[in-house]
Amino acid sequence: MRKIGAILFTALLLVLLVTTAFAESISQQKDITCAVNVDFTTMDPMDTSDTLSGGIQRMIMDGLFGFDDDMKIIPMLATGYTASDDATEFTITLREGISFTDGTPWNADAALANVAKWGDKELGLKRTTFLCNMLKSWEKIDDYTIKITLNEPFGAFISNLAHPACVIMSPKQIEAGVEA
Repeated sequence: MRKIGAILFTALLLVLLVTTAFAESISQQKDITCAVNVDFTTMDPMDTSDTLSGGIQRMIMDGLFGFDDDMKIIPMLATGYTASDDATEFTITLREGISFTDGTPWNADAALANVAKWGDKELGLKRTTFLCNMLKSWEKIDDYTIKITLNEPFGAFISNLAHPACVIMSPKQIEAGVEA
């Protein structure tokens, strides 16, 4: 069964690569349709527990941080961070000049909309325990800087933010409760 899943995922990647190769010749006013023979369960990273949905999310959404080929943490939508000596406060600087596909600007407000969702136990999302229990508070320092405070020290917090469950959704999508 895993082999079939791997073949389907590889085929999907091939389709996406081919469409990307021709993207320059396609107007941005055109839709690109990609077909797979199974359904994605959700486009909500915090409510995902299947590999196919998670793989697609990671291809179309970025996180604050990610991993390079050597599994070293790299900045993506963030440009960097500082941590308090006791690893309970993380100040994250955000990349400027980015917008979501729906036109919403990427900034501290957009970042905090995602953090607030990650910290909301009432949503009952599949990955709620991934971050929710450790988040104490979050705040906007300025338009491109946020601070997240944890309940207790956790030196691997940035690694958690690099996990595929923490790719960033548009605040409009979060507000609308849209999963796909």
